[in-house]
Amino acid sequence: MLLTLIRLLRCGDGPGTEDAFYYSAGKGQMDEKRILELAVEALENHKEEVELEIEAIRSILNAATTAHKSETATLVARKRRPRTAEEKKAQSRRMKKIWAKRKAAAAA
Repeated sequence: MLLTLIRLLRCGDGPGTEDAFYYSAGKGQMDEKRILELAVEALENHKEEVELEIEAIRSILNAATTAHKSETATLVARKRRPRTAEEKKAQSRRMKKIWAKRKAAAAA
């Protein structure tokens, strides 16, 4: 958009350009350097607005992430107690029975 404005100002084309780009204090037509300075100033203002919006969104995301982490931290903090050798052997026997049934069903 700003580049289009600059092109119009350079060429002097477009509706109302004969009056719109003159100013009373100087020699006549606004020089290209001043136009570019104004364009840079406008872009910098827009950049600041965008950066503020990005910062606000990031703070919202960080707050949500922190809240989620604190909820899951309480769930993760609980650890299992170690199994005894007897419990491990019982589990092994149960799993051997399950796999034996699956193997027999697959063979049939």
